[in-house]
Amino acid sequence: IELVALMDANRLIAILERERLPGLQQVELDPRLRRLVDVDVRIVMTWDTDQTDMDLWVIEPSGEKCFYGHRLTTMGGAISRDFTGGYGPEEYLVRRGRAGAYAVKANFYGSRSQSLTGPTTVQATVVTNFGRANERRQALTLRLTGNREVVDIGSVRFETPAAGGAPVTR
Repeated sequence: IELVALMDANRLIAILERERLPGLQQVELDPRLRRLVDVDVRIVMTWDTDQTDMDLWVIEPSGEKCFYGHRLTTMGGAISRDFTGGYGPEEYLVRRGRAGAYAVKANFYGSRSQSLTGPTTVQATVVTNFGRANERRQALTLRLTGNREVVDIGSVRFETPAAGGAPVTR
């Protein structure tokens, strides 16, 4: 959670600086932790049921799957540690991505929750050009029906920055 929040904090600091907005003086973040990590593709998945093990899977344009059992890919994709007992988040990112489609999947491994709220809802925030002026963001939401299922949340198509790098979801 700390690394995901740190990336978002540094993104906000970069926006304050780039747009010359007031409030930068109030930011209290250790200078050793201040560094914008801009990436081509970033996917953050969360869910709404406590004591639940949900796994983010990303299938890269090469066909390689990035998930808790294969955390670093040949093209540089990386996934955060497996969060097995709560709401997430789990994060995938690739600093310099390959053009093409990135399939976003969730493996609903299981839940120990005594929930009265019904099925689990999974949310994925997909960002291309994260931390850059041409950043694009898309929210994907899916209601799950049962444990031990792998579901397609959606996909993002990343194009070279010259083409805009805008996410396209299906």
